[in-house]
Amino acid sequence: MPPATVLHSSPCLHGPQEGYVLFDALMALLLLTGTLLGAGLALVQSMAGSHAAALQTSAVGLAADLTESLYGAVLRDRVIEDWISQVARQLPAGTATAGIAGETDADSVPTLDIAIRWREGGQPFQLLLPVALPAPAEGT
Repeated sequence: MPPATVLHSSPCLHGPQEGYVLFDALMALLLLTGTLLGAGLALVQSMAGSHAAALQTSAVGLAADLTESLYGAVLRDRVIEDWISQVARQLPAGTATAGIAGETDADSVPTLDIAIRWREGGQPFQLLLPVALPAPAEGT
């Protein structure tokens, strides 16, 4: 068997440049960590904004449901009561009021005043909508 030979690496040069590779690696890791934390924070804020927008969209949809339900309704008070319970089920800490003004005055257009309130992340939100309603049909 031939004799084993040992390869010798070039001698290490010690001097003022020693340890900068480790320092560069640590700085790159710090920069990467900061970038990932920033991206994570942006993602969390984006998700919170999307959730708040979805709740607002739900509130607008609930208001539209009420106005559509009232167009042909004979028992408007019952429709409003059912709708208020639906708001409480669909929105966090959701409350709602709705009232019809000008229904008894023959010269005015009845107006439905809708107020929907909910809380998200401890912050209160509200949606206030006045909607003109057609007068109930004669004889109903």
